[in-house]
Amino acid sequence: MNKELDSVVKHSENGGAAPKKEGEEGRIKPILVWSMRKRMGVLALSAVLLLVGISLLLAFLEKKTKEEDVPLFSYELSADSEYRVHLKENSLYPEEWLEADRVYSAKLTDYIEAGFHTKLSGAGELNAIVHGNYSISTVLEGSYLVNEEKKQVYMKSYPIKEGEIPAGAGASGIDDTVQIRPEEYMGHFAEIENEIGGSPEKEAYLLFSGSYQIEAEGQEPKTEEFSEKLNLPNADSALYMIKKSEPVQNGGALSETRTVEVPPEKGRTPLALLLILLSVGLGLFTFYLTRDPDEGEVEELRLRAFLRKYGSRIVMLRSGEEELPRGLSYLRDMDSLLLLSEELRQPVTCSIDERGLPLGRRFLLRNGEESYCYEIPEASTTKGVEDIGKKEQESH
Repeated sequence: MNKELDSVVKHSENGGAAPKKEGEEGRIKPILVWSMRKRMGVLALSAVLLLVGISLLLAFLEKKTKEEDVPLFSYELSADSEYRVHLKENSLYPEEWLEADRVYSAKLTDYIEAGFHTKLSGAGELNAIVHGNYSISTVLEGSYLVNEEKKQVYMKSYPIKEGEIPAGAGASGIDDTVQIRPEEYMGHFAEIENEIGGSPEKEAYLLFSGSYQIEAEGQEPKTEEFSEKLNLPNADSALYMIKKSEPVQNGGALSETRTVEVPPEKGRTPLALLLILLSVGLGLFTFYLTRDPDEGEVEELRLRAFLRKYGSRIVMLRSGEEELPRGLSYLRDMDSLLLLSEELRQPVTCSIDERGLPLGRRFLLRNGEESYCYEIPEASTTKGVEDIGKKEQESH
């Protein structure tokens, strides 16, 4: 008796509300009513997003490697030249030498002094030894112009100097200077022309060329070649300029192939995490904040789905439930009622309540003394929420 009294008192203290069941306290109350099909569809989408996100995350976090050439000794090679012209005694120039980038007189030229420089230096994990050899030569070329294209007739080289580039640890180089008088190689031109019996277009230049050997323990020796060209005057011109080739600037490395780890691409891991968070959030939202409709809500969802399908072809009235006319004919589906409406050119009307739902689930078509009606059948299961309109299609 006392227990019953305590129960009544507690019930009254709760304002007449039903006592909470064990486990209900603290549970989030669903705020949205979704059909079972919609809930299952969203949960399926959540599962797909979760699987995609996890797959992407595992793919991005998987260690990837690649074969890569790793430099063990990197180096730079340079070669350049400079020149000046020593003059014969004359009354025009007070100086003994004319520096580069001048116009020179072939008659006043005593000799041309050319300086050549080359260097190779590098650094790295390996202790490399650098050495090499070089040569300086006078090169004479004869060419013949055919259809505005030069065709080589001959090319002959006359060595001036050869030497070695001394060995050095990680670096080596050489500086050398030669002097050449124009009459020396002009005599060679005369000998060649006398031999070939003709005088093609002539070109003379100094060629500074050579190569470096780069050696390191455990590595194949590597060779780097260089050449620098310095034009010389020929007998066909009383005035001349000297043109040199562009300085040599090359680089390279002794390297080995190693397997290196490839870092994951930036921006992709956050994308995978975002998909995972989105799927989890979508699943939790659907599970905790949505629920299946009850019997009354199923009916409302059915009616609203029906109105979405046919509402644009119906006249909605807010006049309360209409009195059914005499001689009312009931049709088996809504499509028949609408088809009849088009033939009779009379509107289909529907009285709606304050929620915008059809009163009595009834739709009327009046045509003088004749009237036609279609009533939406009552739903027997919640499946009718998604299958609205199927009965109309099956009835045809």
